[in-house]
Amino acid sequence: MTKTLLNSVLLFFYCINNVYSTDLPEIDVLLKKMNYQDGTISYHVKSRETIHQFGHYSKPEEYKILLFDTETRYSEGKIFSKVIYEYNGNNFYQYSYTHQQKKIVKKFGSVDVKASSLEDQLVYFSNIYLFLKAIDRNQCCINKKGKDIFSFISNGIEYFFHINKENLVDEIFYYYYDNVYGDSKKSISFSDYRKVKNQLLPFQLEYRENELLLRVSEVEHYSYSDRLENEVLTQLEIKIQNDFVFNQITEDFWQIELPAFNVKTYLYKNYDKLLLFEAPVELSINRKLIRAIKTKFELPIEACFISHHHPDHAGGVLAYVEDDIPIVTTSKNVEYFKKLAKNKHSIGLEKPFIPNGSYDQYLIVKEGKIQQLFGIKCQEIGAKTSHTEEFLIFYLEEEKSVIVADLILFPEEKNLTIGKRGIGLYEAILASKVVVEKIYTNWPLTGQQKFGDYSAFEKAVKQKIEN
Repeated sequence: MTKTLLNSVLLFFYCINNVYSTDLPEIDVLLKKMNYQDGTISYHVKSRETIHQFGHYSKPEEYKILLFDTETRYSEGKIFSKVIYEYNGNNFYQYSYTHQQKKIVKKFGSVDVKASSLEDQLVYFSNIYLFLKAIDRNQCCINKKGKDIFSFISNGIEYFFHINKENLVDEIFYYYYDNVYGDSKKSISFSDYRKVKNQLLPFQLEYRENELLLRVSEVEHYSYSDRLENEVLTQLEIKIQNDFVFNQITEDFWQIELPAFNVKTYLYKNYDKLLLFEAPVELSINRKLIRAIKTKFELPIEACFISHHHPDHAGGVLAYVEDDIPIVTTSKNVEYFKKLAKNKHSIGLEKPFIPNGSYDQYLIVKEGKIQQLFGIKCQEIGAKTSHTEEFLIFYLEEEKSVIVADLILFPEEKNLTIGKRGIGLYEAILASKVVVEKIYTNWPLTGQQKFGDYSAFEKAVKQKIEN
């Protein structure tokens, strides 16, 4: 029996046993004050969003403020969609959430549409009418947690809400696990209530994670009708993929694919020890990766090399921290990684990461320098990349190869495109005086050549400079 199903069964019996025993007059007052009436209803909400967007920017925890118009549409029992536009520093994305707990992600300028399970209903509850419906239908199972704080369970997640002195909901929140920051809190707060057809509705919403303001939504208007045409959203089936695929490149050099995350990392055998390049995405998958490597090679991992702080390259750094594996990185990243290690990581994890504040196994490559660590020549070239302020590339001299993370792409069916990053990379390789024949990238996995040919890269750079 799945965890969600088990929670649903337990919740059902809990409700039966407590239907007459739970007396919460505050809930009745709330529903009456907000003039909630159950029934079939359709609505259309237009909002102006101010997004504090964290993305793949030049420094850890950097963000940019962006403005977008969004729409919410709902037709009882049919479809719910919340369209959100976000920018990750390179591409725009459209997120649509359906009533059937599906999340649709569409990259602008692309026909690719991906569907995934929506882990929580907080976006769904952003319309206060739907939240009141959930409260009304779960009255028998609502628990009082403290002064003016209540909770109920939906889809296996415990949601908390606060009722203010005006008997209105001013915050909904829950606790969850974030791949980077660990145990976290996500919340929506409601304010500026106004009457719409005798119903009190909030006209300002604020979304927070760990008390950090991410989004402010200012509602332009609510409109209701008996019918609302369904918005058709394409959903693609998600295929179950292997966690890892090991591809041997040479006798001592392997590429490791992580298909579910569209990234790859590299493993290099240095005598009787192993060196790993990048710690992508999250703690859990890197724990699995460490176990898989130890099982396959029966050798210890001597060090993990991290090019830059972006989560698709460093999101799993804590797996190496807890295993006391030395981490090669840059100075500003160390402060960021230590902050992550001080957080508690436990919710939903098979094994909690419990911080003790003593982790300090970082080896720093200084700005603009080339240093030899564990037999690998590491070069800091952040100033040349226009990608991040600090950035490392790694030379495997015996392989005549360099690992460059995502500084340049070598697409399978398109010509090589050279920009500022490519020119900066070329200048750095020249300055290193290392003989390079092959260039290996860590992202993306799909649609890319197995490696880039250095001579073709050099030719493309020279043509770009000449033009």
